[in-house]
Amino acid sequence: GLEFRIKTGLPYAHAHNQFIHTLGAAGVVGLVALLICLGAMSVAAWRTRSASHGVSLVLFVFLLLRGLTEVPLDVSNPMLSEFLFLAFLLVVCVAGLSTRTSVRPRVARVQVAHQASRAHAGPAT
Repeated sequence: GLEFRIKTGLPYAHAHNQFIHTLGAAGVVGLVALLICLGAMSVAAWRTRSASHGVSLVLFVFLLLRGLTEVPLDVSNPMLSEFLFLAFLLVVCVAGLSTRTSVRPRVARVQVAHQASRAHAGPAT
């Protein structure tokens, strides 16, 4: 924080790495929470990769790579581009999850209807 930077004589110091920044700002608990959050995002991006045509996975990998040189998860101000990027990633993943879950019941209904129509038609002669 600002107070620590002033005490150390580096008022403009900034960690150019998401993980180091989180460790410095929130400690080990914050870093563990970040890793859990990234793990959940990776699972959602992986599950929605086919529904989003790979966009969710590409956005997540971009977020990870950018986190090595910047702090993209700074959402202190909703007008920052990072906030909008995270909102877009969330929308893509959630939309893909809803598409993924809504396709299965339709496929199952079609299969049941097809099997029922074959059973009523009887054997072919």
